[in-house]
Amino acid sequence: MRHDNLQLAAYRNLVKFVRLDAPLADILGERPDENSRQTAAEKFRDIISRCKEAKSFEKFRIVVKRQSELWEDGLRIGRLFELQRQRDLADGVKSDSADDDDNDATETNGEFEVLTGSGYGGGKWGKYLRAPNLYFRVRENYANSFVPFGEIATIRRGITSGCDAYFMPRDVSEDFLGKYSKLEWNDAPLQSHCKRADVESGKIRLIKTSGGDETVHPIEKEFLVPEIHNLMRIKTAEIRTTQVLRFETGTDLLFFELKAVASPYFMYLRA
Repeated sequence: MRHDNLQLAAYRNLVKFVRLDAPLADILGERPDENSRQTAAEKFRDIISRCKEAKSFEKFRIVVKRQSELWEDGLRIGRLFELQRQRDLADGVKSDSADDDDNDATETNGEFEVLTGSGYGGGKWGKYLRAPNLYFRVRENYANSFVPFGEIATIRRGITSGCDAYFMPRDVSEDFLGKYSKLEWNDAPLQSHCKRADVESGKIRLIKTSGGDETVHPIEKEFLVPEIHNLMRIKTAEIRTTQVLRFETGTDLLFFELKAVASPYFMYLRA
């Protein structure tokens, strides 16, 4: 019973996230001696302690959360982890946690196993410190309109190419079409020749490597897959392929098969 009471008290406990928007010395103000500085610090502490709901001040902000809310957030994340694991199993994808090194670490990490057994998956508490005030206003007014992205989409680690400049080049087709007319097309600095009409139709894309010589190569569209290289460059909720400027290159065909059909992609691989 005592354990239950302690747990209930912990759930009701208020957690204060304090973000300082100015140096602490500026918040406390100029003080002539140690006693006055201590008094100012205690007053600042009391402001935080007495705060029962989120409040913004000129030089700092306090976000208040019940510990039970943080726990529920962690349980929700745990359910997302389990949903992701079930998706990976269904798709035959090997989880990162299945690696030998991870298994060895998990066998000796008893505390992590206890947390996992409880269903708690952790939490992103940093948002309570770093997120702008607009984030909390939107959450307060439209919380019911949002769902975690992991509930509606599968999230997996991306590809490690070893050389993004080569295997994830940029599409410069529109730039070249605008710069070189039909009469000037033969003067375009391409590593191998292609018809302008094929680029106009989309059958061929012109890709530019981003490292070293930064050469431009024609490649068949079927050997290119649109790739979101950096989410920081995405400005809208909906992502269209026309917004994506980088591609992954690849094919199931063998090298000699590409050569046999005189594929522009073969020329790119040979370059």
